[in-house]
Amino acid sequence: MSKNENEGTARGSRSLSTPSSSTAPLALAQTFKSPSGSVSASLSLASVKSPPPLIPGEKLFIKAYTSLQTDDGNHLGSLFITNYRIIFRDHKNIIKLNPKSANTTIISNAANSNTTSTPNTTDTKNANIETPNPDLSDITFVPLATILKVESQIVKQTVILEIDCKDFRVLRFLFPTEGHIFERVQENIRRLAFPNSLSGLFAFVNKENYDSNSKRGTMAINEHCITKNKHYDPYLEFKRLGLPDESWHVTSINREYRLCDTYPQLLVVPKAANDKLLKEAAGFRSKCRIPVLCWRHLRNKASLTRSSQPKAGWGLGKNRNIADENIVSMIRGANSLYPEAPLYVCDARPLANALGNKATGAGYESSHLYSNAEIEFMGVD
Repeated sequence: MSKNENEGTARGSRSLSTPSSSTAPLALAQTFKSPSGSVSASLSLASVKSPPPLIPGEKLFIKAYTSLQTDDGNHLGSLFITNYRIIFRDHKNIIKLNPKSANTTIISNAANSNTTSTPNTTDTKNANIETPNPDLSDITFVPLATILKVESQIVKQTVILEIDCKDFRVLRFLFPTEGHIFERVQENIRRLAFPNSLSGLFAFVNKENYDSNSKRGTMAINEHCITKNKHYDPYLEFKRLGLPDESWHVTSINREYRLCDTYPQLLVVPKAANDKLLKEAAGFRSKCRIPVLCWRHLRNKASLTRSSQPKAGWGLGKNRNIADENIVSMIRGANSLYPEAPLYVCDARPLANALGNKATGAGYESSHLYSNAEIEFMGVD
């Protein structure tokens, strides 16, 4: 367990126990204030929406009405804390700070909001009516296991609860100082995210049984991952990522592990990369681990691909593979929204280790040969 996790456990002061099915979630109401100190609206639990469907074993501990701070404003919504994750449901209201009046107004998009109780504003005279950020999802999920640390700070009469995640997300929730609501929220997040032992984690507390003789598993969620008596259906996983599409396609070039024995049989690669090109590039990568897709963002089309180190060796252009360079270029251009954006090649090794591997005929990609690519060494020993 990391230092931050230990600190979080200590501050939480209570160990996690298996929740009882009769435990009722703690309901929190508040009068919201902006960081400037002006009262924006009186918020009640009548405005809290219901949480999305919970998975088997998931228990709801807290529900509250709060605000999520983003670059374009503070989004009002419902906050739910379970023994598995944090859920924020956006109400499609934006709190916008007017720089001239220093007052806070609430901007509501009535067309997209189905709330029955809309907060009243205290100052709409100078409001600039605009629609919320269309890229902001209605629901934000943060599994407790991804939380790295939880901290809070007071800015005037508002408490900012900051949650840093291991997947590089940072969430900031705003609470009033009155009523100590944020303390209850913070305490429960730390208690659930940083239990005293691994046995307190959701995965261990809520173990599910799987009948190998059944065509379907015992969990209701299994319809997403078990079909035709398989423990894993890659096509359902591809569909979840919106694949295949106009930029990516599924290839069976590795059927029976003929190309690479450490890769799955089905691979997702750029649509323009045919099997002939993939075979030409395979020999240039250690253990034939060609660049393949691992994950893609549904909205902005950003992707994560993986591969092994290239057999570059010493000398600029001495050992190069045109097919491999073309595949990397195709990956960069696969994002139809940002086709000219640079491609970041993240090498987990320290630079010294990568240079040492050049002496053995391996190494790393050259920014001179891979167009619009930036190489970053992460320094992991």
